[in-house]
Amino acid sequence: MKNSNAEILVGIDVSKDSFDLAFFPKHKSLSFLYNELHLKDLVHLLKQTTPHLVVLEATGGYEKKLFQTLKNAQIPVLIVNPKRVRDFARSMGYLAKTDKIDAFVLARYASLVREGTLEMEADDELRSLKRRRDQVVKMLGREKSAQASKRSGKGQDQETY
Repeated sequence: MKNSNAEILVGIDVSKDSFDLAFFPKHKSLSFLYNELHLKDLVHLLKQTTPHLVVLEATGGYEKKLFQTLKNAQIPVLIVNPKRVRDFARSMGYLAKTDKIDAFVLARYASLVREGTLEMEADDELRSLKRRRDQVVKMLGREKSAQASKRSGKGQDQETY
């Protein structure tokens, strides 16, 4: 029997070897080893519960395979900014940091996510990538100038004022 997808939200805290998930508002949590078998088990479980949204934190790449697995299974999933989630946790009074608590906080965070917030996070990510690109372009320009100066002999006898 499937539950209404408008009420179930899932937070998943991902680490290298395992992941913990929590359901909101049910206050139920589960732990899995991070391997192919348990990814299939997770997909099966989520297909049965039909969550409105699954939220993962960006965790240095560990979340990517899980994200892609859920996306391929057509389960609504979102990767969120860990700093925003941590700030949210502090505002809720969650100062302890365990995998189960983090998963629950992510599920609670999902309850507050709205389309505008999703767009803002996407915009923030895009701005961050653009800033980094601009930095790299400037660095590349400086490096090209330095190399050109070395080749032409300029810069070797210049005085600094």
